[in-house]
Amino acid sequence: MSMMVNPVSMSNVRFTGEATNVLERPGAFAKPAAEQVAPEVAAKPKKKRTALKVLAGLVVAAAALVTLHKTNVLKVLDDVALKDAGFMKKVGHYVSKAGEFIAKYTYDPVVKFFSKFGKKGAEAAGEAAESILA
Repeated sequence: MSMMVNPVSMSNVRFTGEATNVLERPGAFAKPAAEQVAPEVAAKPKKKRTALKVLAGLVVAAAALVTLHKTNVLKVLDDVALKDAGFMKKVGHYVSKAGEFIAKYTYDPVVKFFSKFGKKGAEAAGEAAESILA
């Protein structure tokens, strides 16, 4: 029994030029190399706006304090009740006092301003302020 040996064709192999190393050449579907972007354009820092974030946090906290005070979730205690109260009742008292103080200079003047336009204006302002605070 004799075996047939097929001849090896070397017509597809290139031995000249830069393509001699098969592993380093680009593939058939490789994308062309992209140009580098200028470093000063790519390294432009973002604005952090920390002051704006802190201010927004303070406004939200103040609105929460006013809402807790106006809805009587936290109550201001009298002197006798404050002496006998536990730790959490005292914390609630002082948080409510802070809400009362903030409401005195923010919420109450707005409601008073809109009450000049009649009862409907005052009710609308109160509802609008409560929806904003809630």
